[in-house]
Amino acid sequence: MGRIACRETMRVEGGIVSNQTAAATPVAAPLVLVADDEPVIRDLVCDILHESGYRTLPASNGKEAIDLAQRHLPSLIVLDLMMPAMDGYTTMTRLRRDPGTARIPVIVITGHSDPSYRSLSEGIGATAHVTKPFSARGLVETVRRALGERPE
Repeated sequence: MGRIACRETMRVEGGIVSNQTAAATPVAAPLVLVADDEPVIRDLVCDILHESGYRTLPASNGKEAIDLAQRHLPSLIVLDLMMPAMDGYTTMTRLRRDPGTARIPVIVITGHSDPSYRSLSEGIGATAHVTKPFSARGLVETVRRALGERPE
């Protein structure tokens, strides 16, 4: 049948063989888990990320975030630090201990601007830190950097 270029895949449909290049194959947008106990903030972050082409998965607390992260393995987690039931520090520590979620980048989002919060979150594995209030553009740029994407 001859050699097939590395970017081509062969597909058989009804006995007909056709070439389909990788460029024509749609690639799923990165999935971002957004964990915040405040529905307004959680929805705002999800809306901003949707408008920028990302898929989102909302969580209202740390326990739910861990469960969703283990089941869906998102590309990135945006995590509020101050949540009831399980705060962001405990959530991130547990995510980092689990081999399945340990390497998922985490962007911490908090209303505290004190440098000690940034130091503590970076010390337990945060990839980046966003302080509330934040701009949509700043959030998206931080997400792109954390995912290794080029900024627009």
